[in-house]
Order: sequence, then structure tokens, then C-alpha cells
Amino acid sequence: MQENVLWFDVLGMNDVDRVGGKNASLGEMISNLSNVGVQVPGGFATTSHAFNEFLEQSGINDKIYQLLDTLSAATFLKNYPILSQDNVRMFVTITSLLITAYFFFNTYWLPV
Repeated sequence: MQENVLWFDVLGMNDVDRVGGKNASLGEMISNLSNVGVQVPGGFATTSHAFNEFLEQSGINDKIYQLLDTLSAATFLKNYPILSQDNVRMFVTITSLLITAYFFFNTYWLPV
């Protein structure tokens, strides 16, 4: 099972495909600069897997491809917005994960 949230201290430049360049760079800095006294703030990254799961499970992926297949300004505006109840539920699930990680981050990583 792939993770949806990863902490910076376990990330490095080999994780760019999983969390993007900025997040991987922060992980790399924590790994390489902490031991020489440079303070890099801790944190977490949402993964590309989480994003792709959201797009797939919510059906947004299919809707995006359908819209792209028939894309014109008129059809795009007619079919917008594309959020349904299922998409909102998935959004709430991922948002809950992010809020939990954020509060954990504030409690354990930020200096007092």
C-alpha cells in the first residue's frame, strides 16, 4: 500500500516522482544539512499517489479526459463545474489527512 503523506525527514532527491521537487529538496536538505547545524523546518508532503487516487476515485480523471476530447470554450463552460457528491467525499477524506498531519506537524515539529 502506498502512502498519501510522507514526512520530509524520510525524503530525498530520489523521491521527486513521489512528492515533487520542492518537497524532495526539503527532505534532502534535512538529511544533508541538519548534521552540520543548518536548521531546516520539518514538515510533510502529500504524495503524487494521493493526488492520482483522488483523481481516479472521484471520477475527475474521466471527466477531464471527456472534456479534453470535446474541448472548446463553449463546451467547457457548459460542463463546468465537475464536482459531484462522491468527489466531495474524497476531497474531505484527503483534507482530513492533511489537517491531521498539519496538527501533528505543529505539535511536534515547530519550535515552542
